[in-house]
Amino acid sequence: METQKEGENSLKYRMNATAICGKSDLRIRDFEVSEARGREVVIKVMSCGVCPTSIPIIENPDRPHPHRGALNYVGVPGLPGHEVAGEIVDVGEEVSEFQVGERVVPILCRNGFAQYFKSSELGYVRIPEGVEFDEACFAEPLACCLSGQLKFQIKPGDDVLVIGAGQIGLLHMQLAKASGARVIVSDQIDGRLRFAEKMGAMETINPLKENAEERISELTDGKRADAVIVAAASKTAIEQGLRMVAFRGNFHIFAAIWPAVKIETDPNIIHYNETVITASYACDEGTRIDLFRRALKLIKLGIVNTGDLVTHRLPLEKTYKAHMMIKSREGFKVIIKPWMKT
Repeated sequence: METQKEGENSLKYRMNATAICGKSDLRIRDFEVSEARGREVVIKVMSCGVCPTSIPIIENPDRPHPHRGALNYVGVPGLPGHEVAGEIVDVGEEVSEFQVGERVVPILCRNGFAQYFKSSELGYVRIPEGVEFDEACFAEPLACCLSGQLKFQIKPGDDVLVIGAGQIGLLHMQLAKASGARVIVSDQIDGRLRFAEKMGAMETINPLKENAEERISELTDGKRADAVIVAAASKTAIEQGLRMVAFRGNFHIFAAIWPAVKIETDPNIIHYNETVITASYACDEGTRIDLFRRALKLIKLGIVNTGDLVTHRLPLEKTYKAHMMIKSREGFKVIIKPWMKT
């Protein structure tokens, strides 16, 4: 990749970026990014985290999105990377908020598996001093988790069950613990449960080895969990989780399931238990900047540990492999480093 002048006032960036060329066909292509104009800002992408929600997009790029309808992902540079941290290399003539050299995260990005990214200056938040790029790229998923937990109240002393000990589950675990809750983590892989304990889980459950419902009842003296957060793409997790919520407790779904499934449950469990059901998909648009700032502050203060969640760092050319590692549950967080040499 190189920066090149084309005319007196024209600066363009040639870069490598991923491109979806078909089903499960992710390749590196050469793209051009024009100079920043007006209020635009161009950043050099230093880290881009791999999100599990990107896997179905790569495997079936022409699948209609359940809320956005038909989208054409084929050939668009950088898709589907959206957990980005980088450094500003160019600003438009009307930009007043940022300067070249500042470290930022974009709050709305779908083109992060690339060496450069361009957006309006309104779409960035500064990375606090002392926070590394690899830590900062957690701002997006952590902000989404914050958005989800703000939909219900976790009080000090609550018992919170997090189902799924992947990267998202462990972010939820740390947020709930920061609210003063006793956090119980459930997962089918013992290695993940041991890691969850290292990260702060107070109790762990493997539902393949013990009766999860009985264990929750035992741990809570029959009350069950004040809040259940489903951070696993599992029909069984949702159905079983509904039976582990305390009276007037909260049940939060934070995982999409593809292909779509039908949930089977006794509605009387919800009715007589007066269960409050919420769900979240991404940050609320009106509070996105605030949530990103809060997420980065939690990382800076060490309240949420993101650095230890990173288990693999790979170059841009290994982006497809990175997604398959996440799909096979190999490691926790995989980060793409667009400037890493292969």
